[in-house]
Amino acid sequence: MRYILSILVVLLVIFQGNSQESVAYTAKIKGMSCNYCTNSVNKKFKNLPGISQLNIDLETGMLSFVLPKEKSFTIEEIEEKIKKTGYTPVWVKASEAEIGVKAMGKNMEENNELMTVSIFVKGNCGMCKDRIEEATTKVKGVKEANWDSETQQLKVVFNDKKTSLVAIEKKIASVGHDTEHEEAPDSVYNNLHGCCKYDREATMPAGKE
Repeated sequence: MRYILSILVVLLVIFQGNSQESVAYTAKIKGMSCNYCTNSVNKKFKNLPGISQLNIDLETGMLSFVLPKEKSFTIEEIEEKIKKTGYTPVWVKASEAEIGVKAMGKNMEENNELMTVSIFVKGNCGMCKDRIEEATTKVKGVKEANWDSETQQLKVVFNDKKTSLVAIEKKIASVGHDTEHEEAPDSVYNNLHGCCKYDREATMPAGKE
């Protein structure tokens, strides 16, 4: 009997160890062009406590790794770490999982498909902010949208199984705001309120060109 109890205890410990919650990160990085670049990023991330499955692909600009949930970071913190390496985070995606345990349920599946992206969008004021965010959140699959007038950056949280960056940028342009890859129709731009008529010739912030 004591022998059987010992086996059960061991199995319970193994199961708990295999059920450790973790967060898997994937990021698209702009600006890496050689092995020196990837080494710089590698040095920044390899010493994060508990990190595993660290991989950097120079050809695609993709960074991926896994952290224990209790030692995880927010998407914003990962973006800052990437910026400190001298490169630009295009987007960062984080998904929760349980090692050794199959993730179940609609909410978990949906969370695993969410990604956060920063998009360059031209605008000037509070009216622009309302217009940009309203248009963005009307796109099916978009969960959150927040535009900063100072940085001209729109942070979007969306389900990449339901929509795409192309669709989001086209929607924003359709209401009169130029993005990095889409230009608003002249007729729509010309109908914007006077305070909303941003400089269409202005260049993008450093690191976005």
